[in-house]
Amino acid sequence: MKKNLILAYDFPPYVSAGGMRPFNWYRYLKKFYVEPVVIMRQ
Repeated sequence: MKKNLILAYDFPPYVSAGGMRPFNWYRYLKKFYVEPVVIMRQ
């Protein structure tokens, strides 16, 4: 399984427009057997 790094300003459970895009990438990549790793600002 490949790994992918996602750098995000916000990510759920904090709901904002900027947080939903990386969350959708996270869900989309899992469908194609890519393991996403998310790093947030805090």
